[in-house]
Amino acid sequence: VPAGLTAWTIHLYECFFIGCIPVILSDELTLPFASRVPWHLLSVKYRVSKPLEEIREELAAVPGVVLAQMKDLLLEHACWFDYSRGWGRDPDGPACSPYKALLEQLEQRAEVLRRVPPEELATQHGRFWGPPVVGGGLELR
Repeated sequence: VPAGLTAWTIHLYECFFIGCIPVILSDELTLPFASRVPWHLLSVKYRVSKPLEEIREELAAVPGVVLAQMKDLLLEHACWFDYSRGWGRDPDGPACSPYKALLEQLEQRAEVLRRVPPEELATQHGRFWGPPVVGGGLELR
């Protein structure tokens, strides 16, 4: 998953729907729904500067049982990216929904911004900002 034109590249969603474990090659990609999706357990993330041959060797050395566990987690969390499911209110299906996750993230962002005095908002956050850091992050290799 190389960096795309947006913070949430379509390549990441494509991985979920074709059942591939995401290998993220980006220093700046903002991973969606980080409070809901354990990215560090179902994907691999490398710095762009890491040589591709080293990445290939590391990936080739991952045991099959680990790949199977990662794929199971990927499939378990795919519902967070399936907009066709609606709000996830199907009693026979999982209770996850990308709409719920988006609303949660917007509420979190609004809460953070409510605590910033209006006079500081323009200078502190400028016109663009990323989501607040929630509980750490992924380790870049």
